[in-house]
Amino acid sequence: MVRLFGIAIARKENGKAIKIAEEVDVSTFGFFQRNSVGEFIRFTHTVVLERTPNNERKSIQQEAYLCHSYVTPDGLCVCCIADEEYPKRPAFVMLSKLVEEFEKEYPNWNSLNSVNYNLAGLMMKWQDPKTADSILKGQ
Repeated sequence: MVRLFGIAIARKENGKAIKIAEEVDVSTFGFFQRNSVGEFIRFTHTVVLERTPNNERKSIQQEAYLCHSYVTPDGLCVCCIADEEYPKRPAFVMLSKLVEEFEKEYPNWNSLNSVNYNLAGLMMKWQDPKTADSILKGQ
C-alpha cells in the first residue's frame, strides 16, 4: 500500500524555507521509531524545499522515501514525503492543488510565519493517489 508521511508548506526568504504549516504521520512506524522518523521527515522537508529553486518541481530519493517538492515563482513552497511506490504524477497534482487552495485562502502568505492549516485532512484524503489524479481513477 502506498503511503504519504508528511506535507509541508513554507515560504522562501533569502534561500531559507520558513515553514508555515506542516503535518507528519508516523502512525505506521513502531512506537520507539516514531520520534526519530518524525524528526527525519521535518528535517527533510526543510532541506528539500531549500534546495528546490523557485519555479521548479523536484523529486528526490532519500532511502526508502521519495520527496516531491514544488516552489512557485514567487517563493511559496510545498513538499510531500511518500514511500517509493506513491506515483510521481499524483504527488505533483496534489502539490499544485495545495498551492492553489492555500493562495486562495491566504493571499498574503508571504508575511505568514505559521497558520493552522488542515494538512492532516488533506493527507488522509490523498493517501490514495487516485484521489489526486483523474487519469489514475480511469485505470
